[in-house]
Amino acid sequence: MIKLVIFDIAGTTILDKNAIHHAFIAALAEFGYKVSDKEAQKVSGISKPLAIQMILAKKRARGISADYITQIYHAFLRIMKEYYHASPHIIAAPNVERVFQLLHQKGIKIALSTGFSREVTNILINRFAWIEKGYIEAIVTNDEVEIGQPAPLMIQKIMEMTGIKNAKHLAKVGDSLLDLQEGTNAGCGYVIGICSGAYTKEELAAEPHTHLISDLSELAGIFFPQSQESA
Repeated sequence: MIKLVIFDIAGTTILDKNAIHHAFIAALAEFGYKVSDKEAQKVSGISKPLAIQMILAKKRARGISADYITQIYHAFLRIMKEYYHASPHIIAAPNVERVFQLLHQKGIKIALSTGFSREVTNILINRFAWIEKGYIEAIVTNDEVEIGQPAPLMIQKIMEMTGIKNAKHLAKVGDSLLDLQEGTNAGCGYVIGICSGAYTKEELAAEPHTHLISDLSELAGIFFPQSQESA
């Protein structure tokens, strides 16, 4: 029995035209590092300070210090915040609010876990007023746990916040390989990949999962197969 669905944010519940990659690449460019889309994709979902460190190591940058990484990270945050505050290209994923409403009607809790910082997450969530609408019961961000994805700590923290004891009653829904790995590592009963563009269906299929979908509306048939409801 499903009791809680934990959604990723970027690429899953919110579409942003790959703003994370662009901001990541732009921040490193400010410090003289040219990073390709492919290189940025390889560190997608990883906490950004660690991702910056990995890129710098790959570029064989010398004299890397924690302070230097922090400077680049702050540049990334500045670019992200400016974009998420003002860009008209930030939109809710198709059918996301209909799915939220259906889950809410069924008494199923909804939470968000994300590789974003709390500061950036709040900007996004406030744009759509999902907390005010009563959809979201818990949010955990990457900077609120000791280790981010694919470790299960964000999911475990959400379980504590929502009072869910058994991970088999949880679903993790996300668009990245790390989302699927995180859900699997947490022991979620449902580990669902959405093929929204970050990775191909073949790439997602290579990771442990229970379902792959193309649209969030397909969750209704997964969670409520006997009623055959559509979101």
